[in-house]
Amino acid sequence: MKIVILGTGEVCRVLAPALLSLGHEVVVGTRDPRKTMTGNPHYRLLAARHPELRLASFTNAVESADRSGLVVNAISGPACLDALAPLAAGLTGHVVMDVSSPYD
Repeated sequence: MKIVILGTGEVCRVLAPALLSLGHEVVVGTRDPRKTMTGNPHYRLLAARHPELRLASFTNAVESADRSGLVVNAISGPACLDALAPLAAGLTGHVVMDVSSPYD
């Protein structure tokens, strides 16, 4: 199954390796993939350990999601609504699991 994880924080860094180990294809969505790869050392380490992990913008990640797949919202709570609002149409029809937290 293709699984999209929106967000590159701690939740992503726990879920992505677990889902990959189960044989799932995982795409991680972020606001700015280039900035994530240059400014987020924790994500860079995850990507180095799991080269099969794909990083894309939020929009591209959602567009790549299978209708039978899963989208995981792991965006931090305070930024979540602003990040998800422009993605609403693309998320229609998908199963979305919300693991965001209002605490940062």
